[in-house]
Formats: sequence, structure tokens, C-alpha cells
Amino acid sequence: MNDEASILEIGDLFAFYESKPEIYEILSQSEDIDNRILKTILSDISFKDSIVLDLGAGTGKFSVPLSSKAKLVVSLDKSKGALNVLKRKSKSKGIAVLRGAFSSIPLLDESVDIIVATWSFNPSLPDAETVFGEMLRVAKKEGKMVIVGNYPAGEYHLIKKKFLQDSEADIKYFNEWMLSRGCKRKIMDVRVDLHSKSNIDRVLSGQPPLEMIKHYLCERNRTWFNLRVSVFYYKKS
Repeated sequence: MNDEASILEIGDLFAFYESKPEIYEILSQSEDIDNRILKTILSDISFKDSIVLDLGAGTGKFSVPLSSKAKLVVSLDKSKGALNVLKRKSKSKGIAVLRGAFSSIPLLDESVDIIVATWSFNPSLPDAETVFGEMLRVAKKEGKMVIVGNYPAGEYHLIKKKFLQDSEADIKYFNEWMLSRGCKRKIMDVRVDLHSKSNIDRVLSGQPPLEMIKHYLCERNRTWFNLRVSVFYYKKS
């Protein structure tokens, strides 16, 4: 897949989930059903007394559990619908919900201790350098970043390779870009489990990148697939 097609695909999926936040919530809760990513992050970083920015918070898969560990979680997303779901879930929790662009984060310089960005930072997008610069700007000195994205191997990679020609290029570029910035990386397999055929139909219908997963699962008569991910750690000097 060329860069232009990849960017259009991302935009189409964002529009799809923006219009159906309740569908996105099902997908979000289905991702990493065993919470391996969250458990790994919590074992590697102390969130005690920290102000955390959850960049691309969505409906709060990470914001909600991190709010019990941190002093404050600032949940930033571009999707009004997803944030409305998060607002309902975040009552009586230490979560501040903000809507805004990642290229212009509405926070003061050096105001957060830890930034968590799960599947929300894509170096292939035209504003990637600006977004990364904004993350550095709002992070305190010695502040930490945790950036999660896909790794170019594993079952999901094979699904994309089967249905979409040259689909691994964008994922490889993401990994190479992060490593070139001096990030440390952990690689792990996580399971995405939609639990039922009705959820598969609701979540994976309507967009080509999702339909391919639906077709793959239906062929195998199962509700789950494995996804290999990269967890990148970066410390601001």
C-alpha cells in the first residue's frame, strides 16, 4: 500500500468510528483482551503522583485504568463521539477530557510527566514531525513517552498481507522511525477478541480494512485473532 492510500485508509476509518462511537467502544474493549500492554507498561513505569497525557484516548481503554494509578490523566482525542463515551465512564475519576488536534496540544510547555499514545501516532502522516514535537514540548524534562503500534509480523500481519498488497510498508516505517529516534522497544503478541458473531458483524462491516478481518474470521469460524505489537519507550532529555 502506498503512503497516499494508507493515509486515506486511516482517514476513512476515523470518520467511520467518529460517526459510530458505540461501535468503536466494542472494538476498543476487544483489543488486547488480556491487557498485556497495560500490564507491561505498569511494570516498566511508575505512574504514582504523575500527570499523564493519554494522546488519542478514544473511549478510555487506557485512561480509565491509569486514572487509579496517576495523580491526573488528561485524555485528549479528536473524536467528539468517543470523548462523550469517556465522559460517562470517567465520572468521579481523576480524568480531564479534552478535544483537540494532536498537532497543537492544548497544554502548557513541560506540563505532563508521562505521555501514552496507543495506536494514535503515525509517522506516515504529513504532520508526524509536528505531533512528535508537540509531545516533546508538553513533556517535562526527564518525562517519559510510551507509544504503541503494530509490528510487521504475526497473524494480523499475515491477514493484511493476504488481502492487501504491500500492506507491511507502513508498519515497517513506523517501527524504523521510532527506533531512529532512540526509542527502546518491546515486542509482544496480544489477542483481539470480539467474542460473538454479532459483534464481528457490527464492528467489522462497512470498511475494506475491516471487512478483510471479518472474512478471515468467518473462514476459520472464530471470533479472535492475534496481533503483534511494538511498545516503544522514550525519555526526554
